[in-house]
Amino acid sequence: MSNVSIGALFIAGVLPGLMCIVMLMIVAYVQARNGGEAYRETEPFTFARLCRTGWAALPAAGMPILILGGILGGVFTPTEAAAVSGFYGLLVGLFVYGDLDIRKLPNLILRTASLSSAVMLIIGTAALFSWLIANANVPKMLGEWITSVSTSQVVFLIIANLLFLFVGMFLETIAAILIIVPVLSPIAAQMGVDPIHFSLLVILNCAIGTVTPPYGVSLFVASSVAGRPVLSVARRLVWPLSGLFTILLAVTFIPDLPLFLPRLFGLID
Repeated sequence: MSNVSIGALFIAGVLPGLMCIVMLMIVAYVQARNGGEAYRETEPFTFARLCRTGWAALPAAGMPILILGGILGGVFTPTEAAAVSGFYGLLVGLFVYGDLDIRKLPNLILRTASLSSAVMLIIGTAALFSWLIANANVPKMLGEWITSVSTSQVVFLIIANLLFLFVGMFLETIAAILIIVPVLSPIAAQMGVDPIHFSLLVILNCAIGTVTPPYGVSLFVASSVAGRPVLSVARRLVWPLSGLFTILLAVTFIPDLPLFLPRLFGLID
């Protein structure tokens, strides 16, 4: 949507992604230490257990390595990477972990097709809405309004973050990207914001949007996995979201965080 290299965007997300991981680990540790009986220890920590579970996770960890290595190495395109990683996941699920039953594959494929068709309907509607926005000259009007407020990159990025965070509370990620990115990316270019930096901010905002009520997709998934009501899970979100907002601010105001690795690998100037 923003006409940037997917490989460069993958690499740009590594450092901010690791920062999010560390921040969420710190938050989880503090919450567990101060959570009382609700976070009581059910199994003692040992390095042997850590090594055992780490070893068991290696086959699954091979998927991002396969995707990144294949794209950056020029072996396959991002679209082909999706197919290759899907086949890799199938093999690992069937023959390594044994979680998948080959007799259940037809039903799984039908369910996947059903979910994908729902997403495609959203994409089609969002694409039509994007065309209507462009036809109504909304990007130009919005750009003129933002520049009338301020010509500062910082002000623009703050407005963009607030807009994406708000929209992410109500819209599915793909729809939010299809509707808003065509509007804001030309303004970002006009403001001199690096397209990789802007695109990563969009992704980070949308990722945070998946856990913010009322339409947090990951929030509903987490409540289902935990066997807890959505409201019960949502009450615990204050500190994790505070940590993610901290990383978002750091990535917003320190462009070198997402751009360091793409420059190191020669993917951008």
